[in-house]
Amino acid sequence: MIQRMRALGLSTPILALSASVSEKSRREALEAGAQAFLGKPFETQTLLAQVDRLLAREEG
Repeated sequence: MIQRMRALGLSTPILALSASVSEKSRREALEAGAQAFLGKPFETQTLLAQVDRLLAREEG
């Protein structure tokens, strides 16, 4: 899905969430165009911090 969005030219920030916490999954998501990756389980505060970071990057 990330690759399809990027192929369409969409620059929407993407935070990938996955049940897989392997380095391979993380690398694949980031190489596909995600700006951030969180493996489950994650803390709500961590999710909110990542969203805030991505939104600040878009504004800046």
